[in-house]
Amino acid sequence: MTSPNENENENENENQNQNENQNENQNENQNENQNENQNENQNENENQNENEPIINFKMDFVDSERCVIERRIIRPNQLQNQVIQLSENEMKILQLKEFILKLLDSNYPLFCRFLKDQNGIRILPKVRANSILASKAREDLSTIFQSESWNYVRTVQLRRIYLSILRSIKKIFSGSTKHMIDLIQEKWGKIQEERLLALKEKQQFQPLFFSNIISKNKMRKKEKKKINKQYIQKLRLVQFSWKTIYRSLIHQRAPWGDSLNQITQDTHYMLDRIEDNSRRHKKLKINFVFDLHVLPPDSITEISSPSISSSKTTQQPEIELSKKILPTQTSKQPTILSENEELTTNETNETNETNETNETNEINDPNIQQIIDPNGNTSVQDLELQIQKSDVFFSVKSTILNVSRSTEGTFELSRKRIYFFVDLEKFEESKEKKPLIHTAKDKSWLVDSIVEIHHRKVNFQQTALEIFFTSRKNYLFNFQDMESRHQVYHTLLSLKPRSLRKSQDSLQNLKKITKKWRERKLSNFDYLMKLNSIAGRSYNDLSQYPIFPWILSNYTSEKIDLSDPKNYRDLSKPIGALNQTRLDILKERYENFKISTPDIPPFFYGSHYSNAAAVVYYLIRLEPFTSISFKLHGNKFDHPDRLFSSIEISWNSCLRNSADFKELVPEFYYLPEFLTNRDNFYFGKQHDGKTIGDVVLPKWAKTPEEFIRIHREALESEYVSQNLPKWIDLIFGFKQRGKEAEKAYNVFFYLTYSDSIDLNNITDPIERKMVKRQIENFGQTPPQIFGKKHPLIKPKQSRQHIPYSWTSDSFNSISGIWFEYSTSPILYITFSYRLSTESQHSIPEKLITFNWQGKLGINRWAQSEKSLTSTNNLPEKPLEIDSTLQQKKRIGVTFVDDTLNYVNCCAVSTDFNLFFSSGYWDNSFKISSIDNSNLLNNIVKHKDIVTCIAVDTGNYLVTGSRDTTIILWNIIRFGRKILVIEPRSTLYEHDDEVTCVSIHSELDIVVSGSKDGTCVIHTIRSAKYVMTIDINSIFEKENSPQKIRSQVQMVRLCSDGRILIFSTNPSKLSIFSINGKLLSYFDLEWDINSWSLTPNDEFLVVGTNEKFIAIFKVINLEHLHTYSVDYSIKSITVANDLRHIVIGSSTGDLIVFPII
Repeated sequence: MTSPNENENENENENQNQNENQNENQNENQNENQNENQNENQNENENQNENEPIINFKMDFVDSERCVIERRIIRPNQLQNQVIQLSENEMKILQLKEFILKLLDSNYPLFCRFLKDQNGIRILPKVRANSILASKAREDLSTIFQSESWNYVRTVQLRRIYLSILRSIKKIFSGSTKHMIDLIQEKWGKIQEERLLALKEKQQFQPLFFSNIISKNKMRKKEKKKINKQYIQKLRLVQFSWKTIYRSLIHQRAPWGDSLNQITQDTHYMLDRIEDNSRRHKKLKINFVFDLHVLPPDSITEISSPSISSSKTTQQPEIELSKKILPTQTSKQPTILSENEELTTNETNETNETNETNETNEINDPNIQQIIDPNGNTSVQDLELQIQKSDVFFSVKSTILNVSRSTEGTFELSRKRIYFFVDLEKFEESKEKKPLIHTAKDKSWLVDSIVEIHHRKVNFQQTALEIFFTSRKNYLFNFQDMESRHQVYHTLLSLKPRSLRKSQDSLQNLKKITKKWRERKLSNFDYLMKLNSIAGRSYNDLSQYPIFPWILSNYTSEKIDLSDPKNYRDLSKPIGALNQTRLDILKERYENFKISTPDIPPFFYGSHYSNAAAVVYYLIRLEPFTSISFKLHGNKFDHPDRLFSSIEISWNSCLRNSADFKELVPEFYYLPEFLTNRDNFYFGKQHDGKTIGDVVLPKWAKTPEEFIRIHREALESEYVSQNLPKWIDLIFGFKQRGKEAEKAYNVFFYLTYSDSIDLNNITDPIERKMVKRQIENFGQTPPQIFGKKHPLIKPKQSRQHIPYSWTSDSFNSISGIWFEYSTSPILYITFSYRLSTESQHSIPEKLITFNWQGKLGINRWAQSEKSLTSTNNLPEKPLEIDSTLQQKKRIGVTFVDDTLNYVNCCAVSTDFNLFFSSGYWDNSFKISSIDNSNLLNNIVKHKDIVTCIAVDTGNYLVTGSRDTTIILWNIIRFGRKILVIEPRSTLYEHDDEVTCVSIHSELDIVVSGSKDGTCVIHTIRSAKYVMTIDINSIFEKENSPQKIRSQVQMVRLCSDGRILIFSTNPSKLSIFSINGKLLSYFDLEWDINSWSLTPNDEFLVVGTNEKFIAIFKVINLEHLHTYSVDYSIKSITVANDLRHIVIGSSTGDLIVFPII
């Protein structure tokens, strides 16, 4: 053992030697490290900078299976100082002996191998029996540490060992890069998995935590969107309501009508969308947003532009007048009441339907009429609640198409209503592109008002539905794809609309329809309309407008003989093959196409017989087609020489022009208004200086009405009936496609055929747009609905097998059969009918009478069915008198007086179960049962005597009164029992006592006459004023010099819409068109007490106080015959077989006149 002093001295010596050796070792080690680094860099082909970091690893061998590597980044210039600090500081502070013992104990095999003296001899034994930390081992190691060998190891060898280990580890690491990357990636993957797991747990947790907040936000956004939508709807409703109220105050018969007429032009009209049973649009309606488009040159003063819109100038007076009428309104209100300058001429004029049993076409439904109607009480707030409770369960994107434009929006369904909400964003975009487009209007219809649903194509794609409503209007909805259409169709069917019926004009019914036509139970016009409908042609699509043929070829003669085949066009050839010279040129071009353009199928005709331009060409004088033509040609009309100016010129163009192959449109056979320029549009002057006005008619037609009548007669002629199947084969039949079409020279450009192209297969948007434009504008051939030759019509039957018709010889010798019936005048008389089991025609069954005593008589008509087919079977006594008439109880109270025309005070329902009567002193009208004369209902609504009453085939009733008002009624019943009768609307346009009314629900029109000589026309469903027929102003020159005003005593609507009027002072019988144009009149020398139209509206039979019967031809009021009787006639009727005229006399007798 050494003493402490000796140890201190040794330590001092050792420290001195150690410092000296350290300096020597540092220099030696630096040289050695440089050489070793150079060799190492050469072997490894690496170049390192002095400051480039290297990787130092401290290895901790915990056990033989696991090696934990700690990575540290140090720099080479820091390595030496760090080792030196470890050698000096650790030995001094941590007692070097203990540190070395622990180090040797944990890494003994390594040190045993590398710790050597100067001679290379190991200084540690190879095997150790016990732990180095044992006391014996400590003594052995102390001896070793005090030896000179340890000094060498301590100063030199440990440094070399460290560097050797460092190089080995670096070499191992550089060779195990891939392994290390794999380890890192594995570790990173585990980290990512843990992160995703944590995220998933977070996502699972968030809904639980934030579910209420998220759901509340969604509900809040949805509610906000709904409120915004309803707010816009309410604003539109208010605007429309104000507009409607304003218009009701300023029209011709309104309180401020005279004031407006002083500062505005005449009333303008446009085509209404109401269809009759033959799908004809015959009626006009007021055009509140009339636009002249181009002013005539002589009317332009202080205006430099040649094309001026007159809509702004025509609206200013309305705004000024609205300020006078409503002085308390704000500055913004006149714009609500005035027309929007961007409105066009179609949907902006559509009215709201007011009946819950019928469709309504505004979002303000179901009670919009109560807002507009002064009698209603429903407010906008009530309507908002109804909108909120709409309970929409189905929604899909859709587009409404009509002739003037397409409107994109959303089609929605609730249990009771259909809604269409306009897409305002897209609407605004389209408005920027088309400045003349209308304002957006949301729409709504009752589901129960759906009558028919037809599948339609748009651009050759099966994506559209055309829905027909009880309002006699139809709408074409185009959806995004066929699947959407399929869903809408079946959803509508699942709602089971009450008015829905199976479509009559469907491909499944084609054979039945053709059979009906062949048996002459269907007219040629109706048959062609049904074929067009089956083929998908629609009034709502200009590119698929219904097609009708040119019929006549003679437009130059003074008179035309419709029995001469030379006056007709050859219906076996297409319009382009009628001229042989032109056809030869087309055939040559067809053959050249086969050679020059093999990629495109050859064709004879580059233009089509029906396209949008052709439709607008013919109907340019009638709105909305005027505005469509104006926009179609870039806000100007086409060159005057190319416009439709003459029927003869157009026919010659179709015969000779190499690019004109147009057929006709249906309006050529029923609508004379399209031939006149009633709104005085300025279309320019032709090359010869003539200004284009009305269409120049053929010489054999003096008026548009005469042209339409003769043209329709030609269509229904026997020649056309026999040859019409040939034309049908070309347009709808087997000559439309393939070899038969080529043989018939009936091949058109391939893109006009639906099976030639599918837009869904075109991926290029530019090409798709071009093809779509081609399809829309250049015509579409109808689908082929007949696969073989069309059958011919059956030969015309002999006269005794068809319904009887009057001729000029029918009235040469007639004598009446007299029946003593009643003791008081017979005020009303009519037939009831039943369907014949043999002929399938309705035949008289009962004769219904009503006398001055208020007793309703039911008399059996004894005519046999055999008498329908032979004049020899007419019975001697065709009438069996009601023997119980005198015992029957009276209906109602006594009548007012005999100054009323009581023929106007009675009406019978079309099913002959209900009798309506008026003229009672208690201001009521009564409803009775015809079977037992029981009073079913007594209704008092007017403030004065009900002077007239009329009922229609639909559930509509109209009454007029001395209080100058007219009330429209809804009749809701089940079978023979009336459930309820309620007022629909009240009309206030008359200034004097209303004397007569007539109603026609098919045309949505009601006509009323009054003592001031005016007849006022209204719509039924919307109760809108249409026009006034003023007898005094029309016949002003013929009135007496005493200025006695005429009085309208009787009015009657014909089935085709013509209006028969009988007026007094002086007595005159006149007939007007449905649009108020005088067609003909006849001056009478006597007054008419009663009249009756034959079932086909061909003849009018009148009875007079002067004891004679007069018969007129309705078409021109030609007086055919007058027959004198021995008594004053109070009532008259004609059997529908035209074989009997029955009159009721002022003495209470019935007289039957057989017509042989």
